[in-house]
Amino acid sequence: MPIQNYFTYVPMVAGKKKFVPRLQHEGRLLTAQPDKAEALHDHFTAILGTAPETERAQTINWELLNMQPHNLQHLDEPLTEQEVHRAIMEAPVEKAPGPDGYIGLFYRCCWNIVKSDLMKALEDIFNLREDAIGTYSKHSKHCLLAAQKLGSSICQGL
Repeated sequence: MPIQNYFTYVPMVAGKKKFVPRLQHEGRLLTAQPDKAEALHDHFTAILGTAPETERAQTINWELLNMQPHNLQHLDEPLTEQEVHRAIMEAPVEKAPGPDGYIGLFYRCCWNIVKSDLMKALEDIFNLREDAIGTYSKHSKHCLLAAQKLGSSICQGL
């Protein structure tokens, strides 16, 4: 049965945001956000189903495909300071590795200054601490660092 038979919706455009002010579901007109969320959840659960409680009846036979298994246990281990430092030293000097805009040269020059904060941030991200991730992204735009010339003592030896 097509989705139109389950729901009808009227999107309201406010700038770039889209908002669904009401949903018609099973003959009822829903306007409260919790009611709309529950109706959508029920609808998509019915269509997509849920994860099985038991093991799958069918799996992929990797041996038949001549695919060698790989031990990926090391991916569950936390990052070490040496790994992060090596990655920074191997990164391009004049390219920013992320959305913060700091180029590789910044991380190389200021490693001793930023390493404890950077390692704490990476640890929080590795441990999926959403509260910390939100804090880092919220405050990342308010960081002010004094500029250093390339020949200054802090950048010597790079």
